[in-house]
Amino acid sequence: MKRRVEVGTDVARIGLWDESVNSVPISDLSMSEMEKAIAADTVHGRLFLVQLEGDWGGTVDVYVDSSLEPKHRKSMSACPGEFLLRSSSGRIVVGGVEDFRSSEPRITSDTSVVPVQAGDYGLKCYKRYADDGEVPDMPYPEEIEATVGRDLYAHYRTWNRRASRGFWLLLLIVPITYWFGWIVGILATLAIVFGFFHAVEWAQSRDAKYGKAAAAVEAAIASGRATMSPMFAFELRRLEDDHQLSGGQIEI
Repeated sequence: MKRRVEVGTDVARIGLWDESVNSVPISDLSMSEMEKAIAADTVHGRLFLVQLEGDWGGTVDVYVDSSLEPKHRKSMSACPGEFLLRSSSGRIVVGGVEDFRSSEPRITSDTSVVPVQAGDYGLKCYKRYADDGEVPDMPYPEEIEATVGRDLYAHYRTWNRRASRGFWLLLLIVPITYWFGWIVGILATLAIVFGFFHAVEWAQSRDAKYGKAAAAVEAAIASGRATMSPMFAFELRRLEDDHQLSGGQIEI
């Protein structure tokens, strides 16, 4: 069974944990005590932790008693090791660790839960990579163009380039402020900039070809994101009672 989950974090850490542990919150602990509790839960398999370089959001695939699909193997690499993850409730949460052992989740919901059979699991992690070292979170422009069509995509990008020129109008704050003072400078510049973008938006709404192009691009991005490899994938393998695995974490 495979489940795709949209995951985000504002503390540069994501993880997998059994939903039942949220009934014992750690939000009232000091920061040092909280970190000790997280470290202990990680070692004992109550949390699998992924340390990231910064805040993050993207897709995660979870495979329960199944393997990473062959179509994703060329774009993903296996992280070293297999780790213990325990589930007593049969509901594993995948999300930002700021919601781990929290009585009031902020960044996870029912859509973050993967149903499993209660028990112990061996967890393997895979991460996506790109040739240039950057991990894309949407299809590349050439892929969108191939789906939408060269003419329609060119029309869409032309309008976007026109709109982006409006940011140069912010430089007007310098001469206006010089002649009329800060208050007038700020208000007049904002009025000009917002007026420009409103005019562009009005013109786009009158351009049937742009409307068609924008809808096609949006659909191409949604379709591309649905089929492309996730940022991370986790394989969960049901373990026998005599297993020797222990919990752990990885750093990306």
